[in-house]
Amino acid sequence: MGVKVSIDVQAEVQWLNPEGEKSDGTPVTVKPGDAIGEYKTMAKVGYGASASAGAGIKGAFKIGIEKGNFVIKAKVGACWGLGGEGSFSGEVGYETIGEFFKFVSYQLKRADFHKIGDFIEKEAYDYYCQIYYLVVAKGKELKGYVNQIGEKITQEYEDFKDTLDEAIEAGAQEVEGFLNRLNTELNKKTSSWFSYSPPEVVGQIQRQLAMVALSANSTFNERAPRLMAMSLGAPQTLNQLSTIAERMTAQMGDKQSASQGFAMIRQSLSGSIYATDLEATEQRLASAQPMSSKPFIWNHEPEFVAARLSIEDAMYT
Repeated sequence: MGVKVSIDVQAEVQWLNPEGEKSDGTPVTVKPGDAIGEYKTMAKVGYGASASAGAGIKGAFKIGIEKGNFVIKAKVGACWGLGGEGSFSGEVGYETIGEFFKFVSYQLKRADFHKIGDFIEKEAYDYYCQIYYLVVAKGKELKGYVNQIGEKITQEYEDFKDTLDEAIEAGAQEVEGFLNRLNTELNKKTSSWFSYSPPEVVGQIQRQLAMVALSANSTFNERAPRLMAMSLGAPQTLNQLSTIAERMTAQMGDKQSASQGFAMIRQSLSGSIYATDLEATEQRLASAQPMSSKPFIWNHEPEFVAARLSIEDAMYT
């Protein structure tokens, strides 16, 4: 996990970001061999608190919601160099929300995109996913959600998602804005929040892309296969790809069989020059073993394809 709390007048919860000094709380492109991990601040603890959390923190480290913000809590007894009882809490604010979102994304990557409920509450994870979706699909600013974490995010998410679904079915002009935003994001590759997005978010976006591809509006459906193919560059492992397919459901968080999701992807690619891209992605992911503590990289990049050893740096555990 690579988490610590720095000793300072105002303590900071920091994490060992594998992207190194280049990371500034926004999406970046860093080749795996070019980065040296560096601690980055993801929450502020406040005055008089200091601790360091590393090995053995599982079960004593939790992310939740308080007063409209994400908060990080840890038991003092589980921190290096500290004895006794009690706990500390760090708040994710305007200056740190980008690094916080990256931190959770990398924990998902380290867990091969399995559930991480042992250190993030379900409510917090749901808001985390909804915000990711709104940032990528609606074009919202991540920092705009500081002090705003709560039910109105769910309402904004549901309103936008349902309105977009209806627009796709009707062939309305709102679809063009969605496709344009997604095109911009995907062309950034790892410099986009899309590449850091959890399976629930990628699955929701791919579901809507599949809807566009299968719609009767030729103005829009001809653009969808290319965008679907581009989105297949984001998964880092076969399990992530499969989990994304399972999450291509109308309600975020619901689950279907992976085969249903893969069928939707194949249908949206069928008849285009991208018809075999899903199979090509599966082959790349099956043969490559990228290091889970290294920066995200598009799965068709040479460095990803060449990866063979899954060696971990003990600093990240």
